[in-house]
Amino acid sequence: MLKEQILEVLMETEAQVSVSIKDMSRNQWVIRLNDTHKMPSASIIKLLIMIEAFCQVEEKKFQLNQSLTIPKQDQIPHSMTTDLEENTFQFVDLVQLMITVSDNTATNVLIDLLGFENINQRAEKLGLKETVLSRKMLDFKAAKEGRQNLTHGEDAIRMMELIVTEQAASPPMCRRMMDILFNQQDREMLRRFIPKKVKVAHKTGDLPNLNHDVGWVLLSDMSYLIGVFVNGAADNLEAKTIIGKISKLAYDYFSNQSPALALVKSTTAPIQLKPAPDSEMADEAIAGMVVSRLKDSGGGWHLIRTDYGYEGYLHQRHMIMDEERAAYWKERAQDVIIKASADVLAGPRYQYHVKQTLVRGSRIILTGRESEEWTEVERPGGDKGWIRKDFAQPYLYPTNDPSNGEEQLLRKKLVQTALSYQGSQYRWGGRTPIGLDCSGLTSISYLLNGLLIYRDAVLKETFLNPISLEEIKPADLIYFPGHIAMYIGGDKYIHSRASANGVIINSLNPEHGDYDGPLKESITGVGTIFRQKEAGEWVQ
Repeated sequence: MLKEQILEVLMETEAQVSVSIKDMSRNQWVIRLNDTHKMPSASIIKLLIMIEAFCQVEEKKFQLNQSLTIPKQDQIPHSMTTDLEENTFQFVDLVQLMITVSDNTATNVLIDLLGFENINQRAEKLGLKETVLSRKMLDFKAAKEGRQNLTHGEDAIRMMELIVTEQAASPPMCRRMMDILFNQQDREMLRRFIPKKVKVAHKTGDLPNLNHDVGWVLLSDMSYLIGVFVNGAADNLEAKTIIGKISKLAYDYFSNQSPALALVKSTTAPIQLKPAPDSEMADEAIAGMVVSRLKDSGGGWHLIRTDYGYEGYLHQRHMIMDEERAAYWKERAQDVIIKASADVLAGPRYQYHVKQTLVRGSRIILTGRESEEWTEVERPGGDKGWIRKDFAQPYLYPTNDPSNGEEQLLRKKLVQTALSYQGSQYRWGGRTPIGLDCSGLTSISYLLNGLLIYRDAVLKETFLNPISLEEIKPADLIYFPGHIAMYIGGDKYIHSRASANGVIINSLNPEHGDYDGPLKESITGVGTIFRQKEAGEWVQ
């Protein structure tokens, strides 16, 4: 359907149009039309120059904050570097100007610094087939001599994909490039007809009767690469409109697609800040979680989003990548483990061997078969085993609306859930009885009771209502700099603290032996998910 819609747009023009669209969530091509047809690159070539610039910074040839002076004879009229009446810039500023406003003076200075040969050798190293830098920007003499900067849609998509998947340079340098691309100021092509709120990292190109745009579009549950090149249009407005129409068709197509799902099969799995095994753990996946895959980051790593909106990188060895299985599990897994740990046995007796140990928060499917105090369960991988009946309870789908429960009972359940983690060790990013951090303790306690709060130790008013310390009640949350605790009543609060190596209880009362004065004095706020009007109606 998408291809037919795009072809209808192309029938309205005599221009040469190249279209490339790739689903980054599934790592699959969706559309490839004329994307190996070589065209003048216009400013798309600046993607290659940016990659080489950051690679040379890695090679210690330049520093990002290195000051550079632009001689007057190198300044091109109507460039921002010229209009600013400045002649000294940091190296990274030149890269930003080259990409975000397509500044030609900054580009030519960078070409001189980096070298034609190095830039074109970089194209070969990146596996680009038809991308070549033959002249500087606005070098009309060279253009008349037939020296043109060239590329095609396939190469442009490859450059963008290598940056997005952090393979064009080191991950930190690729992330700097992404920050720059997200700040692109030209909104007249890929972004012309799509909502302003949509995040797009892209680079545009513009010559008479020619316009290009290539970018990465990040939606709530998926992402895609898109490149549209138009050459020989009646005018630039026609070219930009074509790009805008095709971009809108792609946006509508992906907005109506089901997210690329995956099912967590490991007992626990680290969700990393970066796609690397030695990266800091940001969160923790638990068996039976269904996550959305936003992009394939290479090396088995996938950028994922949890059902409570947290993002990070999860390795595919921890997941079942079958979308039908994940969708089936999301619908059918109606129960959750509530004990600290639960051995899934091969049969309904303790003497049977352990197939897997699940932890509190693991989602399972009850098959309906029972034997005395045992019940049969289905695990994420599809095989079955047995657990004690009282080890599971119905799963409550999370919401940030507590109005479907009696307040005092719900507060009591939240406190009881938090107290059940007493004795667990501290684990940065963790949220299971094996180990958890401060926000892991509070967020999983709420999640297991069907309530959604922000995962980190930050009081977000979209999730909680700020109150005073004098108004605090059991299950309300106390915030400190970089830390969070749950109030449990009687001046006491429970929290997971690194300095205590785990989950402990402290007091707000100076007369209590477990009073922590410095911590109390550092309180930055108190929040509650419960907030009632005088008439007793719930408000959020």
